[in-house]
Parts: sequence; structure tokens; C-alpha cells
Amino acid sequence: MSLKSEVQESTGKVLSYAEGRQKREKGGEEPPMDGLEPRVARLESHVEHIQSDLTDVKGDVRGIRETVTSIDKRTAILESAVPTFATKTDIVDLEKQMAQMETRLIKWTIGSMATMTAILAGLMTIFKFLH
Repeated sequence: MSLKSEVQESTGKVLSYAEGRQKREKGGEEPPMDGLEPRVARLESHVEHIQSDLTDVKGDVRGIRETVTSIDKRTAILESAVPTFATKTDIVDLEKQMAQMETRLIKWTIGSMATMTAILAGLMTIFKFLH
């Protein structure tokens, strides 16, 4: 028997019990008690399943809570680091500085080569006169 049909059957019996109680209060007969123990046994069985499921859900919620706490901590670390990250403007400025540095290095290399050539020419001239 499915849970739905059990609930419908139990509901009908509960209603008949409630109706019987009202009759008794008005001076009528006792409410019907037949089949009460099996109905209570089924309810107890369903309560046990509900308690078991609730225990599982509590464990799942605890795990989810721990995961969310971990994510919150990692997010806080990332958020504290964000201000130190380079922006597009910072990168463009750095590229300009690197281009300027490259130009300076080329100038210094050419200047150094010219100076070395002049020193070498001067030394050759001095050695020419000495021989």
C-alpha cells in the first residue's frame, strides 16, 4: 500500500474517529477504536523514516555550511589582494616605461660603441707613432 493511500485511509479513519467523538460528546456512542494499533504502528514507522531522513539532511547541511565557510575565507583573501593587482592603466604605463628604457639602452649601446671605436682609433694612432 502506498503512503498516499495509507494517508487517505488513515484520514478517513481519523475523521470517523473525530465524528464519533463529537457524537459521544453530544451523548452518543464511543468513537470506533478498531484498527487503531496498526494505524499507530504505521505512523511510528513513518516517523522513524522521517527521523532518519532528517538526520541525513542535518549532516548534509553541516557539510554545506563548512563548504560555504571555506569559500567565504578564500573569497576574503582574494578580495584583500585585489587592490594590489595591476590595472589596464598600470600595464599601459609599464609598457611605455619599457619602450623608453629600450630606447635608452639602444642609445647607450651606440654611444658606448662609438666611444670604444674612438678609443681604439686613438690607441692605434699612438701605437703607430711609437713604432
